[in-house]
Amino acid sequence: MPLALKSMIEKAAFLACLGILGCEGQSGLSAVDGADPGSRPVERGGIEETVQSPASIHLGFDKLLKKYVRDERVDYLRLRDEDWEDLESYLDRMAAFDLAELSERARLAFYINLYNATMIYQVGLRIRAGFGGSDNDFALFKEPFVRHGKKLFSLNDLENEVIRKRFDEPRIHVALVCGARSCPPLIKVAYTEDNLDSLLEQNMRRFVNDSFRNKLAVDRVLLSKIFEWYADDFGGKSKLRDYISKFTRVDVSKAELGFLEYQWELNLALPTTGRWVQVQTAGDGLEIGDLVEVLGEEGQNLILRRPFNQGKARLAVGQVKPLANS
Repeated sequence: MPLALKSMIEKAAFLACLGILGCEGQSGLSAVDGADPGSRPVERGGIEETVQSPASIHLGFDKLLKKYVRDERVDYLRLRDEDWEDLESYLDRMAAFDLAELSERARLAFYINLYNATMIYQVGLRIRAGFGGSDNDFALFKEPFVRHGKKLFSLNDLENEVIRKRFDEPRIHVALVCGARSCPPLIKVAYTEDNLDSLLEQNMRRFVNDSFRNKLAVDRVLLSKIFEWYADDFGGKSKLRDYISKFTRVDVSKAELGFLEYQWELNLALPTTGRWVQVQTAGDGLEIGDLVEVLGEEGQNLILRRPFNQGKARLAVGQVKPLANS
């Protein structure tokens, strides 16, 4: 979540490249130059026919959210194995989309969806037993894999150097979902120009009054770390009580102020169907920690579906253990 420390030279070079500070390209979103996106080309078949309408570009993502967001968590495993190409196609369309004609509200909705879809995609690539966003010194937020045009930049850059610098909108902090349990919940709807304000307002009210993420009482308030990390966006630390008062009936005007520890545990919703296991001993193309579905049994072996639906694997029963609640 917090920005990685950078040298002054790197910072200056990055800011000079940002479209919002003066060297914007046709797309309206600029970032540091990166290597070719690599894993697949932006020019996926059919993209040119589907990127023309701002009103329809987010429909595919909306469909995925409705299908895979459940109880404030994300069913990454089912999405990974059943509809991964749909998520890839959406990100391809976003990468190719020209932002020049979008209104400011439509552009903000675009950025929020780009952040959330990229986060889901990158978690899906990395998900293993025990994975969390804080792994490898928060590499999930620092590595440059957000794509737009031929540019690559990080989720930290998108949040802090694009969205926060361009928009005076503190409610974005309940819309950008970092994949952790302490993050605001991912909603089952994609953001659009038309629903942006109402969703941001609803999300902030829900977040402030969520007793897991914020604990409000007349004498003491324990807020999410988000309010501490981004206090300036809410008017400064001394104004936090005033800000949250707009979204709750609890009188916090004289309450002692503190902050909760952030929980980086993944916001994973385990699949509700099928039998799922965690690989304990690597073999047949599977690695330790892989979370996979059991397709059947063959003697003392289990027939397993490899991640991303890449064929079947066979492991002995003793090489895996059941996932909790599976």
